[in-house]
Amino acid sequence: MRSEKLAKMSSKKEVVKILWYSEKTVETFLKFLYTDLIDDEDATTNLLRMAYRFDVGRLFNATSGKSG
Repeated sequence: MRSEKLAKMSSKKEVVKILWYSEKTVETFLKFLYTDLIDDEDATTNLLRMAYRFDVGRLFNATSGKSG
């Protein structure tokens, strides 16, 4: 898995519930984990918060200058 923290959570359970973010933010985050791609309109402050929480530093690089 591309996020150590998410890997630890998922190793303990079959389903990981992420309740702190909107469905759209979680979908964008997961899409990025699998593809390393992000659309400009999806680069939000909440997405960066999620990247920080789950220690996905490369998402910060991918969104550099995109978040308004």
